[in-house]
Amino acid sequence: HFRIGIIGRITWTKGLRLLIELSSLIKKFDSSNDFKFMLYGDISNDISNEVKMKLLGQSIFSFLGFEQDKDKIYNSVDLVLHLNSKEPLGRVFLEAIDYGVPFIGLKSGGIAEIANTTNLNSMLVDLDDNLVQSLFERIILVKETYSYFQKKMLLAKQLAKDTFDLCKYVY
Repeated sequence: HFRIGIIGRITWTKGLRLLIELSSLIKKFDSSNDFKFMLYGDISNDISNEVKMKLLGQSIFSFLGFEQDKDKIYNSVDLVLHLNSKEPLGRVFLEAIDYGVPFIGLKSGGIAEIANTTNLNSMLVDLDDNLVQSLFERIILVKETYSYFQKKMLLAKQLAKDTFDLCKYVY
């Protein structure tokens, strides 16, 4: 399996609808044996029991709950997928860069700024009508050219280290 990490609470505001649509598209293309979604975070109370049971019953998802140990999270995934379109900070993106794990997210908010600063714009998907299809294609691209994207993340790590250096960034 290509292990895709979803890190953070599982809730509608963090892109659960997109995740459900993406998993349906993966099944449509009969690729469900190729992928495993590793969800690190608690399921929010705003998710109905019906939706919870539907998600929990799909073998493509592994619900791992909240995990404090970042090493455990980032060493267990091949790709981090971030589906929050209103993410102001992008902490998960910075963590993925630090661990050298390829990241796919939505081109908006703080994540768009981080991607622009670290030359990782190609890791983000535009918010448009073909969003789910674009996410799927980007995941396939990263899976098929994984070493290229790992190297890209390592280069971004050095650039982020220089750019976000506390002495330079604050002053």
